[in-house]
Order: sequence, then C-alpha cells, then structure tokens
Amino acid sequence: MRCMVWKKFKALLIKELLEERGWILFFGGGIILFDIYIFTRINVWDKGVASPISLVFPLTAIFFLSLIRGYNSFREEWNRNTQHLLLSLPVKGYIPVLTKFLAILIELVLLALLSFLLSFIVFKLDINDTFFSIKDWINLYLIFIISTFPFISLTMLVYLVSRCVRRLRWLVTLLTAIGIYIFIVKTLPMGERLLSFIPTPHIGNQTLKTSDGVVLHTATISAGIYYFALIGIITLPLCSFIYDRWVEA
Repeated sequence: MRCMVWKKFKALLIKELLEERGWILFFGGGIILFDIYIFTRINVWDKGVASPISLVFPLTAIFFLSLIRGYNSFREEWNRNTQHLLLSLPVKGYIPVLTKFLAILIELVLLALLSFLLSFIVFKLDINDTFFSIKDWINLYLIFIISTFPFISLTMLVYLVSRCVRRLRWLVTLLTAIGIYIFIVKTLPMGERLLSFIPTPHIGNQTLKTSDGVVLHTATISAGIYYFALIGIITLPLCSFIYDRWVEA
C-alpha cells in the first residue's frame, strides 16, 4: 500500500517539476543576464552600488514568483480544464497539495541559490571586504528560503478557499488574503515569544567601514521567521483538508 502511494506521489511530483521547468529556465536565464549586466557596471558605478542591486532585485523577483506560482498551482488546473482528472485521481488530497508545493519550493531553492552565488561574486569584486563570511552567506540564503516558502502554501490556500464557492470568488480571494494577513500580524509577537528559545543568526561582522567608505552593519534576525515558517507548514494540511472536503470541479 505504501509502495503504491509512493509511486503515485513520485509520478505527480515529476509531472509538477516538468511543468515548472520552463519557469526555472526563464527566470534562471534572466538572473544570469541581469548579473552579467551588473558585472559590467562594477567599475562604472560608485563602490558599493552594484552589490546590493545584484542581491535585492533578483530576490525580489523570486519572491513575487513564489506568490504567483503558489496561487496559480491549482488555478492552472481549472484554466486548462484538467481539474476533473486531478480530482478523480485515487489519492488523498495531501498528495496533489504536497507535490505542487514541493515542485515550487525546489524552483525557489534553485533560483535563490543561483542568485546568491552570482551576488557573492559581485560583492567580492565590488567592495572586496570580509564583512560577510561564507557562514553569513549561507545564513542569508537559508533565511530567504525560510521566510519565503510559506507564501507558496498561503497563496495555495487562498485559491483553494475561493474554489469552495460558486460566486464572488474574487471577493472571497481578497477577504481570505486580508484575513491571513491580519492573523499573522496579530499573532506574530506571540509567535516570536514562543519560539525565542531557537537561536537566531547574526549577519555581518558588527559595524564595518570599508576602505571605500561603505558602512555596513550587523543584522540580527527575529525569531518571527520561524513562526512564519511554522504557519506555512501548518497551512499544507489545511489545504489538503479543503481540497478533499470542499473543492469541486
């Protein structure tokens, strides 16, 4: 029985990864072209300008991609009119939900890794200092993944809730998104206190002024990211429950 479930899970995951392949190649190529342009600007712009641009712009694009792909993960099934096939599969709801989530998460991990590797090179060529250690770069990468992946499951939840009604789906989508935002904002301080026992990383070597006059400061990461990640994980079984019980073709 478990072997059959695993085979179905594996087959669906491969299907989802193949569907995400185009997005990975498109965004990956865009990130490479963007950083090639930044490389050519290092000796043209003032010192310290190219470094943050090479990091912030691609990561912002990846963040919005996670929102779009999370929301569209199930929406595309209805747009392609393949929802009947998906809903008729003899599998529990957690399998379609988890495979779609993992495929987008793998996409997020690969694109973020590419962006961080290229940004690391830009930083070394641009400001050429030891403020960010290798450990800092790894921490930055992990923090980005941890703080971004919950948006995948949350946007999946928003869409699945909208499929539970036949009319005014746009209004249900809006109200669900607002409700989730209010819930997270209201409970975040409590979540930070509850998870404050988990060590949070420090990014950077205290306060440093480079030889070129660029001032950098240490950043301490809040335990709130762990709470937000926990919400993202809890959202997955909630998506599975809604998909199994209330979503109709």
